[in-house]
Amino acid sequence: MNRTGPWFGAFLLALVTAFLAAFGLTALADPIVLVLCSGLFVGAVLSIASGLASEVPIGPVAVPWHVLLGAAHVTVASAVAVLGLWTAATAGATSSQFLAVAMTVGGASLAWLGLQTARDDRHLEPDRTPSLQRLVGVVLLTVASIGIGVVVAALV
Repeated sequence: MNRTGPWFGAFLLALVTAFLAAFGLTALADPIVLVLCSGLFVGAVLSIASGLASEVPIGPVAVPWHVLLGAAHVTVASAVAVLGLWTAATAGATSSQFLAVAMTVGGASLAWLGLQTARDDRHLEPDRTPSLQRLVGVVLLTVASIGIGVVVAALV
């Protein structure tokens, strides 16, 4: 999991950069956009920092990589959940409310993963050299999740 942290961070930075390139810095005047972009940016920095060393010194404390990666997941999850709750509160259409619920649930599951990663939970076993079986399983789960999302989006 530690090896994927910098890639996750680079992906988040690319998302924020592409958004700001498309809409400009004036888009940050909207508070919800500012919250989302800030959360993604902080999550990206934490994810990248988690892959730099096994421990990162912050003042007198050495913070392990899994705590940084877990904090990154929780930060991104919080930003996505806030956007989902804001969409649910302001949206009128049923499809928008469905999207808001999906974003909130997705944010909650990412936050749970982040907390478990930060705690170095035995169920996650975040090690530096993941097995090929685990990697294939994660890729298949990701592809299935994206496929289900595309089907749901096409139907709604």
